[in-house]
Amino acid sequence: NVRDIVSDKRAGRKNIAVLFGRRAGETEYRIMQIIAYLVPIALFFVMGFQPWILVTYLTLPAAIRDYQNFRKTPSGKELNLQLGKTGQLLFFYGLAMTAGFILARFAR
Repeated sequence: NVRDIVSDKRAGRKNIAVLFGRRAGETEYRIMQIIAYLVPIALFFVMGFQPWILVTYLTLPAAIRDYQNFRKTPSGKELNLQLGKTGQLLFFYGLAMTAGFILARFAR
């Protein structure tokens, strides 16, 4: 949403970044990251203290770096590369989460 604020405004779209500005879009991005990294903690307790689910935290340094770079990158097309990096982060987070589930199931 942050990348497309100008075109979204012209098209009449209403999203957080359009309604409240780039800073609000950045905050939304950060909140979504925080929620994603709280999920493994909840799963740790729900799954009977299986430590393998916490393997997702191996991606946390990349998430922190990703957010810092996201905030520094200007709007528009310059954000495309950064959004690609976010996609890679999501892939590796999902891969780590899947590995955690598999290991929790079979490594008892």
